[in-house]
Parts: sequence; structure tokens; C-alpha cells
Amino acid sequence: MRVRVTSNNPRYSGMATPLHWLLFHIIRLGIGAIFVWSGLSKIQRSYEFLTDVYRYELVGPKLGLLIAIVLPWLELIVGVCLLGSVLAAGAFLAAVVLAGMFAFANAYAIHRGLAINCGRFGGDSDTVGYATLFRAIGLLLAAGAGYFLSLRDASRPHKPPDNEQRAARKAFCPA
Repeated sequence: MRVRVTSNNPRYSGMATPLHWLLFHIIRLGIGAIFVWSGLSKIQRSYEFLTDVYRYELVGPKLGLLIAIVLPWLELIVGVCLLGSVLAAGAFLAAVVLAGMFAFANAYAIHRGLAINCGRFGGDSDTVGYATLFRAIGLLLAAGAGYFLSLRDASRPHKPPDNEQRAARKAFCPA
């Protein structure tokens, strides 16, 4: 028989232990900051980012333009949601999809032997290589861990109110 140890402190909001709660918030704030920084740097240098998108040779000109317009704002929105803990599970899921897309694009560029800028942060980004691929995979794993930690609260069954809570409710709402 497996016994699940949970904290009775409401501050930990469904996390199994305070360590899970702390890990969740470290991941949430870290990934949120990365996505805000990345999104803002791409918005500030939008033409250079469009060139980076084209250099991956994954999509045509019209889709590349759409990606260069939408992706930075999507990163910024996901980052702000994670930093503000607004719709955290959905923001983590979007971060998983984005990080998976980044990892795929990096692997594709390495496979094709393209010597291009990563396009992740600022104008002087690293050249695509195994270091950028491992960073993208690390981001993917961290976002996945954050997503599964965010689901812990949603999947936890709510315990029924105890007698003290029932009495307080009756006193407040006699009907």
C-alpha cells in the first residue's frame, strides 16, 4: 500500500511537499523569465529575427513572416503568464510546445550543417550547435516538469469539509 504524504498547509496548494511547491515556482519563474527575455529581444529586432527564421530553411517566405510576427509575442505572453502564475498549466503546455519546436529546429539545422545564429536571444546569439540543442532540450524538460507539477493541484481530489467548516457555513447561511 502506497501512502501519499501531503502538506496540510494551504500555502502549498496541492503539492505533495513543500519541496515540490518550491521546485514548481523555481521552474515557473525561470522559464517565465527566459520566455519574456527571448520574446522582448525578438520584438526589438524583428527584421533580424525574420532573417534568422528564413536561414533555418524550414518554411517558405509567407509562413516564415507569420512565424516571425507571432512567435515573439507568443513567447512574451507565455512568459508573462508564467511569471504572474496566470493559467500556469496552459502556459507550461505552450512552453513545452515552443521548446519542442526550438529543439526540432536546432536538430534540423545541425543535421543540415547550417552555420546560422540560433535566433534565441539578441542579435549576437550562439551559432546553432550541440550546445544550443542541449539548451533547447533542457528547456523542454524543465517546461515538461513544470507542466506535470502544475497538474498535481488540478488532479488532487478536494477533501469534503469537516464538521467545523460545516458549522461555520450553517451559521453564515442558515437556509
